[in-house]
Amino acid sequence: MTTPPEGPGQPYGTPEGQPGNTPYGAPQQPYGGGQQPPYGNAYPASPGGMEPPKGKGMAIAALVLAFIPCGLTTLVSLVLAIVVLAKKGGGKGLAIAAIVIDIIVVILLVALVAAGVILGGESVDSLKTGDCVTAKGLDASDEAVSQIKKVGCGEKHDGEVLATVTLSGDDVADFGDDSSNTLCDEAIAFTDEELNSFITEGYNYIGLTQTAEPESGDKLACVAFAEDGSDLTESLR
Repeated sequence: MTTPPEGPGQPYGTPEGQPGNTPYGAPQQPYGGGQQPPYGNAYPASPGGMEPPKGKGMAIAALVLAFIPCGLTTLVSLVLAIVVLAKKGGGKGLAIAAIVIDIIVVILLVALVAAGVILGGESVDSLKTGDCVTAKGLDASDEAVSQIKKVGCGEKHDGEVLATVTLSGDDVADFGDDSSNTLCDEAIAFTDEELNSFITEGYNYIGLTQTAEPESGDKLACVAFAEDGSDLTESLR
């Protein structure tokens, strides 16, 4: 019995076209593909970039405006400071300082206005014969006369300047109520008849100076007024 010849031997290795054994190691990524992310984590940039805190800027503006003694700037400063305190952020210390300064400025402005009302008005040295005036304290008492204002003699007024005297060195050396009355008597120069009529109708006059101790060259204004404090409505001369 004849043994059949062996078939052709198997080729060495895996036949072409069939899957071979898995190569050693994990499959590699092609060159240039699937690169590792860059070092560090990437964070999105804040919109608009980094900005300085707005609260501190407003507080600085409020503090600067607080040092400007004007009603409008003081009001703006106060509003800015309050806004800074109401919001979250920096600059609260500056805002508080601005508010304190604003309050001080307001107090000073009110005091100045009050002083202007009390002491303001026309200067006695600016008065002329024939001027009609309104004034506070224009009577025979020892109180100071203030708030002098010139008005038309056809309007209601408190007094009328009958005469003025420019004081000399001798006049101011012993100046007082008696000397003031004497100087006014001489300057007005009423006749006896005019003086009697003037007094009978209920009028009187006093001498006014800008200060209690006038200097040479200051003016003495001799101002007539109604004894009962009523308004005058026309010129007395």
